[in-house]
Amino acid sequence: MRLLVVDDAPDIATLLKLAFQMDGYAVDTALSAEHALELAAVHAYDVMILDLNLPDLDGIDVCRRLRSEQPRLLIILLTARTAKDAIITGLDAGADDYLTKPFDYEELVARVRALLRRDMRVRLPLLACGDLTLDPAARSVWQAGCPLSLSRKQFRILEYLMRQRGEVVSQEELLEHVWNAEANPFTNTIRVHMNALRRALGDTAAHPRYIETVVGVEYRFDDFAHRPNLTETLSTPAYASSTAGEELETRRNAMSTRSWHDQLANAPKLLIVDDAPDISQLLVVYFHQAGFNTLTAYDGRTALELLQRSNPDLIILDLGLPDMDGLDVCREIRQASTVPIVLLTKRNTEPDRQQGLAAGANAYITKPFDANDLQTTVRSLLNYSVP
Repeated sequence: MRLLVVDDAPDIATLLKLAFQMDGYAVDTALSAEHALELAAVHAYDVMILDLNLPDLDGIDVCRRLRSEQPRLLIILLTARTAKDAIITGLDAGADDYLTKPFDYEELVARVRALLRRDMRVRLPLLACGDLTLDPAARSVWQAGCPLSLSRKQFRILEYLMRQRGEVVSQEELLEHVWNAEANPFTNTIRVHMNALRRALGDTAAHPRYIETVVGVEYRFDDFAHRPNLTETLSTPAYASSTAGEELETRRNAMSTRSWHDQLANAPKLLIVDDAPDISQLLVVYFHQAGFNTLTAYDGRTALELLQRSNPDLIILDLGLPDMDGLDVCREIRQASTVPIVLLTKRNTEPDRQQGLAAGANAYITKPFDANDLQTTVRSLLNYSVP
């Protein structure tokens, strides 16, 4: 399934993209209404998560326009507007759901899944073909009653093909719905993943049981083992790079299936201190999926208490806290501990940075930030490689 996240806050847009990608979705982002409309005109999205407070056009107008142009697009409004009238206006404008900020990431993901289940194209809770059964909500697959282990990308490909059973699906259509806008349309990645999926299903291109290759660049999914008069097919060649691609997908899948409520054995513990619940929670999800244990605090005093009780391996600290200035928190932490501190703040001048480093911080990163750069800094300070 392919999502479009529209939010003028780069931090939230980027973190939502990373979190949804680790949950197996293809995701694009837009920071303005104009960019969102341009992307929606080019790509076939399944769900759009839309902020209302955009810099160039009100999100309500974007919602109305896309509802009229793309009636099958599922739209979730994600906004700080909490008044009853705003909710009514948003739903009347054509939104399928409405969630207010600060929001819970797990609730947002659950709402996306619920909308996809209620969609006219996906009303059946389970997808079945021959002895294959796929549960989109549980993200599980069985073959002849036995569970199959698929990577996230393999699962999404299979899910999309099963939803289009009997129809010819092009590589371009798979790119539209299973990959994001950065995908190279000339890459062999679809064939690599398709070959891996076929092997997992015990299928072959020459004698298809489920996945038939049509004219070399298109696919048809069906129960061919019990279907007479198969369409003549051309086999798809294997690629030497498939093994490396499968290993990468397997590792990503293993990372993304960890519940962020669980404690990861032998993983560093991060204390994330930020009074913005959206940013804090998304950082928790992002770092836990990346192989870290996480704690959160929304104010300075709680952060100092958690430092004493939980002994974190590294602290990511915002400066604009509600009860104490982050610089004072940083100084108190440094007096009590040598734990690495990464300051994450909107204060972006050189004197601000010098003050932060003088207060004892090991690194200083300004908002809006790049989550991958932040993770690189954290791993470098901890000398911690990808698990």
